[in-house]
Amino acid sequence: MLSPSEIVVSVRAVVDLALGRPNALQRLDTSYAGFWRSFLVAILLAPFYVVMALAQREMILESTAMTPDLFPVERFTATMIVVVVAEYVLFPLGLAVLARPLDLTRRYVPLVVAYNWLKPLVTLPVTLVFALYLGGIIARNTTTDIVMILSWAALGAGFLVLRRILGDRNAVAAGLIVMDFLLSALVGVLFSYMLAA
Repeated sequence: MLSPSEIVVSVRAVVDLALGRPNALQRLDTSYAGFWRSFLVAILLAPFYVVMALAQREMILESTAMTPDLFPVERFTATMIVVVVAEYVLFPLGLAVLARPLDLTRRYVPLVVAYNWLKPLVTLPVTLVFALYLGGIIARNTTTDIVMILSWAALGAGFLVLRRILGDRNAVAAGLIVMDFLLSALVGVLFSYMLAA
């Protein structure tokens, strides 16, 4: 499991990367072990994903005529698991395909590690918004609007992190962000399809 010190150091390193502070990348563990350990962020964020799933369930119930007893719990749970796994797998796979053509081979591991460690920073505020919705503090439409804004902010943060690792190759960083956006859209379509199946 990830240690508290490793979590703090890694998240701070990603923040410093986005802010352009020196030696930020050196504080991330970009070794072979560090690469695979960065995917443990998914386990770290599991409670947050549960809150998000509960909010998604509530939104579905609120926007349809479905009653809680008819809600497909097993299919919904399986769909959410697939979506979370896809979020961690598709970007590294897409980057692997583009690494050689874009001359990113040496930067592949730092890019994936940094992108994985960026997830706690973008997941926490989204989870907070969903928690406010579950608590009845904000409405569904307001929740959707805020989450959309936070999603765009997350793409912006991702761009800042990637461009620092790439040595200010802005066009390449922007292209990778577009790829991530399209992959996320694909995940959204997959989510809708699996629920409707």
